[in-house]
Order: sequence, then structure tokens, then C-alpha cells
Amino acid sequence: MTEEKDIRILALKCPSCGGALKVLPGADRAQCEHCGSTVLIVNARTGETRIDSIAPDTPEAAAARKRVIKIALWGTAITIALPILTTVLVSIIIAVVFLILGIALFGVSR
Repeated sequence: MTEEKDIRILALKCPSCGGALKVLPGADRAQCEHCGSTVLIVNARTGETRIDSIAPDTPEAAAARKRVIKIALWGTAITIALPILTTVLVSIIIAVVFLILGIALFGVSR
């Protein structure tokens, strides 16, 4: 049976704004619903409740991350599409060359 002195109730507050944090059982992070800050809960299962503040992204950091993702996606698309487009273009050029050679050698028949 658990004695009353073994029970501790902790009110978790956001280190950035002081708003209340809701932490799900077994979670290692919580996000403040008020300011968006994320807190990392270290060693929550062992009883140590050290919470470190992780500052929310600045608009500049979010924009920079979006640019990097956009560049990566374009690079991937070009890497995939360029060989396909090159193959199609070469096939069209070969077909046109054979068409011209066929007309030059055999003429146009009606």
C-alpha cells in the first residue's frame, strides 16, 4: 500500500510563458498550447524530472528549413525526371531522323 508521503504531485509549467503543460503518460516531450514551446522530459521513467526548454522556431529558421526542403525536393525531381526526358527527347530525334531519311530515300508515296 502506498503511503501518502510517497505521492508527489507536480504542476508542469512552460518555462517560456508559464502556461500549464499536459504530459501524456510515457511521453518524453510536451508542447505548450499557449506559446508553442516544446519541453523535453529527461529520464521521466526513473523519477528524475528535469525539463529543458527548447525554444520554438523563429520565423527565419522555419523559412530556412522550408527552403532546404524545397531545394531537396526539386533536386530529387530533376534527378528522376531528367533521364526520362532525355530518353524521350533522343527517341523523338531518332524517329524524326529516320522519317527524313525514309522520305529522302523512298519519297512520298500516295
